[in-house]
Amino acid sequence: PILLEAAEQIRAGTFDAEEIHVLTDSEKAGGDGVLKNYPNRSRIAYRDLLALMIEVSDNTATNILIDELGMDAV
Repeated sequence: PILLEAAEQIRAGTFDAEEIHVLTDSEKAGGDGVLKNYPNRSRIAYRDLLALMIEVSDNTATNILIDELGMDAV
């Protein structure tokens, strides 16, 4: 559902997958994923967050995308 909503918002022009997100320590989630090991203030494109969410089930990427896209939309 998150990936589908991202695709819809990209098509609608309301979400830019090329935009850069600045990762903060407070966003890092436990469980699966690699982002929890990234340094604070790392810069990552939303397209890369989408890939990490799908390819390695990154929980941090998933949470960031839900916040960005909106829980109600997802």
